Amino acid sequence: LWCYVEISNCNLVTTQGTYLSSDLSFSYGTCGQSNTYTLWFEGSSSSHELAELVDVATAYLQSMVTELEDAEEENRNADMRSCSYETSCMCCGCEVKSAWSGPDS
Repeated sequence: LWCYVEISNCNLVTTQGTYLSSDLSFSYGTCGQSNTYTLWFEGSSSSHELAELVDVATAYLQSMVTELEDAEEENRNADMRSCSYETSCMCCGCEVKSAWSGPDS
């Protein structure tokens, strides 16, 4: 996770954006995270090979899959009857469709 920040109001490590705009800066630290890619890439004086980046990306994706599977199992086993939420649908003609519900609904 990362958050866009104003450099003048942030006392944490920031990174200048390049994808959307170079005027934007972001920080992983504001969200309690670390920029593991920059730490890996800039933290070594040796050159890097594509296989190393593939290994880093693979490990990251595997950790994300594990987190998602754990969260899914936790939600599946939770008592959702007491769960309340605010609808994000602001349209006038909304109706519940049976196809939206799972087999246990």
